[in-house]
Amino acid sequence: MELAHDRPASKGGKWTLKNTFAAHSFCNRSQSTKSLSQLKKSIGLSSPDSELVKKLRSLPMNKLKFLAKSKSIKLKGRTEEGFLSDTYVAPSKSSYVRALSKVFKLEDVDSALARMPAPVKKKRRRSDSWF
Repeated sequence: MELAHDRPASKGGKWTLKNTFAAHSFCNRSQSTKSLSQLKKSIGLSSPDSELVKKLRSLPMNKLKFLAKSKSIKLKGRTEEGFLSDTYVAPSKSSYVRALSKVFKLEDVDSALARMPAPVKKKRRRSDSWF
């Protein structure tokens, strides 16, 4: 057994316990300068969590918001200070995916989306006058 790296030293990784794990010597040498996630992708390993994250990333924001609301997940945005005023930045799609992947399972996503109501189209009023 050898110590392998999660993030290679040539790409800024450090030799700390947090960045290392035990690996077979042949596996460690075949890893080369790839990170652990890159190595798993190259040999075709995928976990159920990665499939869930892939599925959640493919969903549009309105469906992610519905899923978060159905599980009572509240995400906070952030306030950025500007020169003249402060602006509110809504939570990003990746923050929704990260929060939902902790709560949902792959099978639960489809059943939860089946309960989502159909979107209602708003009718635009036409006015005959210019004002």
